[in-house]
Amino acid sequence: MYLFYFYNAKINASLDNAFTQKCKTIGYYINHVK
Repeated sequence: MYLFYFYNAKINASLDNAFTQKCKTIGYYINHVK
């Protein structure tokens, strides 16, 4: 159970990181195209 929780937390963290990177990239693009 603990191992599953830890594994799930790792997946969520990597997904969150990918989402954050995507938002930063989009924000950077919008700021430089305007």
